Amino acid sequence: MQREEIRSLAELAGEGTRVLTTLVRDLHSGIARRVFCVIGPVAKPVQVVHNTAAGVTYHTVDRAIRGSLQGAGALAAEAWRDRKSVV
Repeated sequence: MQREEIRSLAELAGEGTRVLTTLVRDLHSGIARRVFCVIGPVAKPVQVVHNTAAGVTYHTVDRAIRGSLQGAGALAAEAWRDRKSVV
């Protein structure tokens, strides 16, 4: 396995988590939208705060997971390189 393949696997895992994060975000959004529709216009201020907080949270979680996986891939690639140079 080449170093670039290790990094690519980490990126692929990051894309997989992005898909999962998006799925959870959309499910959460759908449920919240139904609740806010039932409550009516009086819930609009709370809905704006909720949607902003949820959006920021899902974006942050997605970036943190993908960044961690990218970092892990880079470390694994370097460890692989160091292992190969010892052998």
